[in-house]
Amino acid sequence: MARIGRPRANTFPVQWLVSADSPEHESVLADARRELDFYLVRELEPGPWRYAQYHCGTASNVYSHIHWSYFPHGDQGSCPRSPSPNLPGSDAQPGHP
Repeated sequence: MARIGRPRANTFPVQWLVSADSPEHESVLADARRELDFYLVRELEPGPWRYAQYHCGTASNVYSHIHWSYFPHGDQGSCPRSPSPNLPGSDAQPGHP
């Protein structure tokens, strides 16, 4: 559906993998945008990028309509275990959009 990159200057790049103007994708894109805003734009967490990584391994991700995966090296095929938001040395970068 979409790939989200690391933040640069408090901006998260998003690449849509489905046609953003297609009526058949309208509902799912609206859900995805809401989740992107919730996890990356709203200032609920001091490090939204780190929290997004953590969210990939939570039960709420499993039960959501939108499922997140984190591939730290661009790997495809298997989802690595998500880091804890308090894990020292995480490759997460702090910042707020």
